[in-house]
Amino acid sequence: MDWITRVKLSSLRRRLSPRRAFRSALYARLATEAGVAPSPMSRLRPAAVGICSVLLVFGAGAGAYAYESPQVVEGHPLYPMKTGLERAEAAIATGSPERAAAFHAKMVERRIEEAETIDTDVERKQEVEEKVIEKAADALERYSEAASRVQSDKPIRAKVKPEVGEIIKRVRESGHSREEKRREFKEEARRLIKERREARHDEREKNQREDRH
Repeated sequence: MDWITRVKLSSLRRRLSPRRAFRSALYARLATEAGVAPSPMSRLRPAAVGICSVLLVFGAGAGAYAYESPQVVEGHPLYPMKTGLERAEAAIATGSPERAAAFHAKMVERRIEEAETIDTDVERKQEVEEKVIEKAADALERYSEAASRVQSDKPIRAKVKPEVGEIIKRVRESGHSREEKRREFKEEARRLIKERREARHDEREKNQREDRH
């Protein structure tokens, strides 16, 4: 590689590197999600640094959509961005068992919402749905591990939707083996997903009837 090419690559690398203001703003967003009080002098932890580059390439708007949307699941173009942002948030949440438990409870809820909203025209719908439910079960195990180190996880469960919080509570307190708890959770999750889909379907039909009249 000649020296001119090296200089150009070095210049390009500097231009694409996340600016300090951008890193601070992104840290503040992720810290808020994780329940950490952000400081103006905060810096992104190493696990989150790579996310800055991704957001610079795809844009903060795409990053926000990827992070928030339950429709971004495996196979979606923005899925790698979403998982990267979640890894960064998980790294920030490791500061205390309370924050870690809150993060993993949110991931349980998010995975259930993703499975619920998988479109019928998504290729390999059932396979993708089962993978998402498995990831929800993984999140529950990590939640249980973190929650076992807090005095009470009731305030943490109160941060997710009541039906999800109840599933977490029932499975955690069942006293069964790890594998039995995973099986119970997946059955409960599938039941909740089915109920929500049916409720959404009924609501659509109701709206259609009202529109016709």
